[in-house]
Amino acid sequence: MTHFLLQLSKTYPWFRHIVIVGVVFLFALFIRVYLLSSVPAHLSWDEASIGYNAYSILETGKDETGKTFPLVFEAFGEQKLPGYIYLSVPFVKLFGLNELSVRLPSALFGALGVIPTYVIAFLLFKNQLVSSLASFFLAISPWHIQFSRGAFEANVALTFFMVGISCLLFIGKNGQRRYLLAFFAGMSFVASVYTYNGFLLFLPLASILFTAFFLRVRKIPVRVFLIFFSCFGFFLCLFLYSPYRQEEDRGLPRLEL
Repeated sequence: MTHFLLQLSKTYPWFRHIVIVGVVFLFALFIRVYLLSSVPAHLSWDEASIGYNAYSILETGKDETGKTFPLVFEAFGEQKLPGYIYLSVPFVKLFGLNELSVRLPSALFGALGVIPTYVIAFLLFKNQLVSSLASFFLAISPWHIQFSRGAFEANVALTFFMVGISCLLFIGKNGQRRYLLAFFAGMSFVASVYTYNGFLLFLPLASILFTAFFLRVRKIPVRVFLIFFSCFGFFLCLFLYSPYRQEEDRGLPRLEL
């Protein structure tokens, strides 16, 4: 069996990458899901709100305030982003409304984060040892484990962001699929914005810097990034409009600085 795997890795170099990433992913997943329903001991009020809204969407298609499939959820006097809540819906359907179903999306995306980490490190350093260590250190990182074992939107958004970065780096390597990769990069960035507020401030500027770098250094055609910005810009504007429209419906000002 060992001889067969060695021959396979020599014939197909990518097979070695899949094995390494697969092992690290399974290890990271085990750390994040073991006793997930009881450690931490109880749901936070944010987790309870996410779970209830996910259950309400599953059963009625409405949030706790009666809005149908909203882009912004109102709970405990604040506005929650929709990404994590909608991600929780299929888990609530499968496992019921409990600690496990609310926390599992974060644990799963936390474990999946080792994959784009490996890809980014390998594309930047061209070294399998470096990329393997990068993914492994993320898998055992205490802060990352902590955020993966609770329903933290930032943890899920970070994985979406790293997937977007991986797609942008791949654009310079794969001429045939550049347009598709640009589309996936844009959608990954949109998903991160829809999941965590911090990326709403960071990503628009970062996208401009990424584009300038790839156009000047990697010599990637402008039309490739037109797809990226069209996808990212459209859904970003759609998202920005929704909460301000809700403010108008309550007779409040649109935006105050």
